[in-house]
Amino acid sequence: MVQRKTVFVTGGARSGKSRFAQAAAEALGVRRVFLATAQALDQEMADRIARHKAERGPDWRTCEAPFSLPDAVREHAGQADVMLIDCVTLWVSNLLLRHGAAAVGSGVHDLCGAVAEAPCNMVIVSNEVGCGIVPDNALAREFRDLAGMANRLIAAACSDVFLMAAGLPQPLKQSGRPCGMPDWLDL
Repeated sequence: MVQRKTVFVTGGARSGKSRFAQAAAEALGVRRVFLATAQALDQEMADRIARHKAERGPDWRTCEAPFSLPDAVREHAGQADVMLIDCVTLWVSNLLLRHGAAAVGSGVHDLCGAVAEAPCNMVIVSNEVGCGIVPDNALAREFRDLAGMANRLIAAACSDVFLMAAGLPQPLKQSGRPCGMPDWLDL
C-alpha cells in the first residue's frame, strides 16, 4: 500500500509547477479536488483560470477558496483521494490585502494543521518569490517575507518537496528527509 503523500511544489513563474503538480495529483488518486485560490479580478485572470480549468478536464472537481483555504481542505478532504491547492502565494496575497499580515501567519499555521489532518493525499503549489531583487516598497517586501515564511512552514510539514526550474523537478525532500542531507547534519 502506498503511504499518504503530502507534496509541496515551488518554483518561479512559468517554471512548470502547475503541470508537474497536476501530474503528481493524477498519479495519487482518482477522486480529485482542486482548491483554487485565484480570483478573476480582471479579464486576463478570468481567461487564465478558464484555461487551467479546461486543461484539468472533467475528472476534477474545482472548489474556490481564495480566503478560507484551511476550512476548504477540512470540508473536502474526506471526499477525495487527492487534493491539489494552487496556489499558496495567491492565497497569501488575498489574506494580506484583506486581513493583514497577522491573518497570514495564523492562516498558514491553520493550513499546515488541516493538511496534516487530511486523510487524502495533498499536492500544494506555491511560487518562490524571494530569489530576485529586494522590492522597492513596503507592501511588496512584506508580501515577499510572508510568502517565504509560508513556503518554509508548508515545506517542513510536507513529506515531499520539489523545486521546479526550467520545467524540471528538482527533489529537495523525499519521504520526510532532505535530499542529499548528510547523516551527521540534522536540521
